[in-house]
Order: sequence, then C-alpha cells, then structure tokens
Amino acid sequence: MKITFLSHACFLLEDGKHSLLIDPYLTGNPLAAAKPEELSPDFIAVTHAHGDHLGDTAAIAKRCGSTIFAVAELARTLRGEGLTVSDGNLGGSQPTAFGRLKYVPACHGSGIAGGLACGLLVEMDGKKIYHAGDTALISDMALLREEKSTWRCCLSGIITLWGLRMPCGQLR
Repeated sequence: MKITFLSHACFLLEDGKHSLLIDPYLTGNPLAAAKPEELSPDFIAVTHAHGDHLGDTAAIAKRCGSTIFAVAELARTLRGEGLTVSDGNLGGSQPTAFGRLKYVPACHGSGIAGGLACGLLVEMDGKKIYHAGDTALISDMALLREEKSTWRCCLSGIITLWGLRMPCGQLR
C-alpha cells in the first residue's frame, strides 16, 4: 500500500488496484504537492464541507467519474450537483471495492446545515488507516484502540491514545 501526503489533510491511498483521495484541498493551497488535474482517484472521501477539506472534490469527481463517500447531508448536496455519492453516517460502515469505510465521530463544525463532521477508518490492502479529519480530542478516540489501525493521518504530530507519539504518517 502506498500512502501519499498531498496537503493539509489531503492523502492519497493506493493499493495497486484502487485509489482513494481524502479531503482534496489543493487549488489555492500554496503547500499542495499536486494539482487536481494530476490526480485520477477511483474514490474520494470527505470528512466535512469546510473548504480546506471539501476543496476540489466536485471538480475531480466530475473529471474522473470518482465515487464520493460523505456523511448523509453532504452527500445529498454533492448528489444534487450530479455526482456519484455513497453516503454514510457516524458509527456506520460500508463495504467498498477497496475494502471498508467507517465513519467515526469528530468534534468540529461541518460546514453544511444539519451536517456532521467525521473521521474515517479506512480498511484497504489488509490495513486500517485512521484519518482524523478536523477534530478536537474526544473520548471516543479511546475506542479506536480496538480497531488496531496501523496508520494515522492527522494534521500534525499528536500524542495518541495508543500510548505513542506519532507524527502524521508514521507507521507503527
């Protein structure tokens, strides 16, 4: 599995068969390591509708025919733009072509009326990857220990509830 940090909270996960782009804020981001037109993901997952996470989702999905994963309220909005969207909600998980996607709680604004921000637990290539999105430290994170994720994507180095200091992107 290949995991590439592209900017802010944007990561590209690839397993050789499928590619998943998470929170593609690239346009207008001077620190972005790629331009939207350089990426062709099969899938896009979005943690919430703030511009620095939703970013280039619609443009990339329209160009590539990518399926978007998002919580129900954001999914409804994106579907209204004619995009292919698979919606979920906090606590739920869904099988995907690349494995499984689980929506976990995040304590943050959602950027859309009635919507919820989320973190993501991605199962791909026999590994579990936790993407925090934007969240404050919340007690529900203690439950992630049971998920035995092997990789954590976050905005900066954090002290995890797994008892390790893990900078963004460090494998354990």
